[in-house]
Amino acid sequence: MLFLEELAKDDYWRIRENVARNPNTNIKVLDTLSTDKNGNVRWRVAQNPNTPIQVVQALATDKYTIIQRSVIKNPNTSITILLLIWEIEKTDQPEDVLEALFANPLTPAWLKACIETILPEVIS
Repeated sequence: MLFLEELAKDDYWRIRENVARNPNTNIKVLDTLSTDKNGNVRWRVAQNPNTPIQVVQALATDKYTIIQRSVIKNPNTSITILLLIWEIEKTDQPEDVLEALFANPLTPAWLKACIETILPEVIS
C-alpha cells in the first residue's frame, strides 16, 4: 500500500486518478485525493466503493455534476447525502443529477415525486 501512497503524490493527474479508482487504495489516501485540484481525481474517489461516508459526503458539494452523480451512485452514500445534494441546487438541479437521484433506491418517495414534477420524462 505504501506504493499507492507514493503514487497519490505524483505530479501527473492521471496517475493520481488511477490511484483514486484502485480498490486497494486505503482510506487515508482516498481522503487526501478527495481534495485534489483535478476534478477527474475527485470523480474517481467518488466512484470508489471503499471511500468512507464522510469523504463521500464532502464530495457531495463538489462543483462538478459528474462528481455529484458518482456520489449518488456510491454504495456508501446515505439518505442524508442524497438530501444534501437535493438541497444544494434544488432550484436549478441539472437533469443528469435529478435522474441519478430518482434512480437511487434510497431516495425517499416524496423526493421522487418532486423530481417527477420537475422532470416528468425521468419516470418514462
